[in-house]
Amino acid sequence: MGSVLAQYFIPLATSGFFSSCYCAGTEARMALISSLPVDTHVHFYPGFSIDCCLTSAASHMAAVPGSDKRGVLCLVENAGLNVFDTLTGRYGRWTVSETPEAVVRQALRADGTRLLLVAGRQTVTSEALEVLLIGFRGMIPNGLPLAEVIERGLEAEALVVLPWGVGKWTGARGARIDWCIEQGVPRTSVFLADNGVRPALMPRPTRLARAEALGWRVLAGTDPLPLPQGDRDPGRFGIVLGGISTGDLTFRAIAAQLRACAASPETYGQLASGRQFLRRQVAMQIRKRRG
Repeated sequence: MGSVLAQYFIPLATSGFFSSCYCAGTEARMALISSLPVDTHVHFYPGFSIDCCLTSAASHMAAVPGSDKRGVLCLVENAGLNVFDTLTGRYGRWTVSETPEAVVRQALRADGTRLLLVAGRQTVTSEALEVLLIGFRGMIPNGLPLAEVIERGLEAEALVVLPWGVGKWTGARGARIDWCIEQGVPRTSVFLADNGVRPALMPRPTRLARAEALGWRVLAGTDPLPLPQGDRDPGRFGIVLGGISTGDLTFRAIAAQLRACAASPETYGQLASGRQFLRRQVAMQIRKRRG
């Protein structure tokens, strides 16, 4: 397994090909968005109001200075769900339509607010690790080896993300993550990610800082839970990109900037309070026991 996975990492001694996360070398054809908020871990679960998801995201992202009523939601769907393909038409004050990119929908509101919805998948590997494939519209089953999931994502030109989760990087799973981190700098489309489920009172996982010191880039996303009022969470926590032209607000441009990042992008938003975290964890345990 190790030898198969190793091909997706670049030895530390040969790393150094990354450029700045702010792609200042390209001339903007139109005005630049100085701060583009991107939530890299979004779910629209059954029972969620699409209108509420979009409105909440717009409100959270509007708090980012310089966002100019723009934002990006990366919709990473679990096995058996396919909400993205149904996202067209009116949702309250929002109009959702297709774009020239097959993996992107555009949500517009009358006040000029514009959100990009990027297709993606969340899968669980045979090692019990969660992996996000952003910019991926195909189906991928749970239970595949991590190496195969990464390969499928890269073949589809998706961004491959290994998100931290409460209790999900422990034991054998934590050992596998440690092995990946210690292999060196990942290929340009492979990332780690922090998670908005983490309570503010919990320190940032030390693994993420250690990975950054070795050249990994760490993204961030909300990861809404399938609970009542979970549709208020999209857009609450994520990363901020800069220097993307308003005339080229596409997944292609966003992915290119992330692939070129020399370091982790800045984050925005708020983590859950301790009380919110405990309440949600109890609710999730009750939900699991009820099936």
